[in-house]
Amino acid sequence: MAMSLSSFCQIDKGTIILGGDIGFDNNSYEEKSSGTVVYFEENSSFSFNPKVGIFVSQNIALGLGIGILNSEQSRIGRFNFGSPEQRTSSEISSLYVNPFINFQSRITDKLHLNAGLESRIGRGDTKYSNSNNANIEGEINFFEFNLIPGLYYFVSKKTTLTLNYGSFTYGSFTYGKST
Repeated sequence: MAMSLSSFCQIDKGTIILGGDIGFDNNSYEEKSSGTVVYFEENSSFSFNPKVGIFVSQNIALGLGIGILNSEQSRIGRFNFGSPEQRTSSEISSLYVNPFINFQSRITDKLHLNAGLESRIGRGDTKYSNSNNANIEGEINFFEFNLIPGLYYFVSKKTTLTLNYGSFTYGSFTYGKST
């Protein structure tokens, strides 16, 4: 199950833009052979990122978001039927800043073409453990850059419905052992 919601509104058309993202994802995968579970994986994540921006011109808004991201993953697997189960789990908790620039181009009075450029710069903690008693705790630093094209439809002077076509993302993650 995955759920993600993004929302934006403007205080007055062309002044301040408020919005953000909230997301939840929970999924699992199981592989069986002859009725026996050979591999099982479960993933879950939660993110929350409120944003505020100000229009520096009629069509360009600059802004900042501050977000949290938490994810957990667990796996159970066997190399073959005679081997013992191998269990692993990992957890990431992070905080990030999310500067953005939003470009709008008017198509009609109510419909605007939108292009968002944003980055996520964050830091957090990571934990890893497995059935061989390897427990590792560390830090994560990351940088992402996103291009998000879409449409804004003004249902009133202050409220828009947003349709994004997707996201083109580049990311870099660095893991390090904490001291």
